[in-house]
Amino acid sequence: MRKLGIMKTVFLYLTLAAFLSACGKSPQSKASSLNSCKQTVLDYADLRDDPGKAEAYGDLFTQTGTFTLGPNTITGRNALIARHKAANGLAAWHHTMENIHIAEDNQTGLSRVIVYTTPKDDNEVVTRMIVAEYIDKFQIIDGKCKITDRQVRVIHDSIAG
Repeated sequence: MRKLGIMKTVFLYLTLAAFLSACGKSPQSKASSLNSCKQTVLDYADLRDDPGKAEAYGDLFTQTGTFTLGPNTITGRNALIARHKAANGLAAWHHTMENIHIAEDNQTGLSRVIVYTTPKDDNEVVTRMIVAEYIDKFQIIDGKCKITDRQVRVIHDSIAG
């Protein structure tokens, strides 16, 4: 009799565990995470271009998030915020995001970006255009999609020719 009670208890625990596991991976929660990651990519462009939004830009990344462009890797939210301030102090920027693809597991993404920039002293003339891809890794934290790693693959840079 005791053995039957233990088996029922184990069965109930296994059933509950399976149910809770399935709840965490519902289509609705996957869609919500997917939308959150797409929004993070779109927010990146707006926040990156706005000189007054360095902290909000940094919040798109995890505390130890990385951004790699060429041989340079910036690591950590504070370093990313400092990079944002420095870059926006030197030039005006306009990022346009296109073809945003987030994997179904919400852990990776690929998007294309066109960046127009000009020195701060001449906001009327675009002096540089960059076409690139962002290769991202994401993490969902408290329901928000954060960038853990962003690799930039430059396809064309008008300065390079």
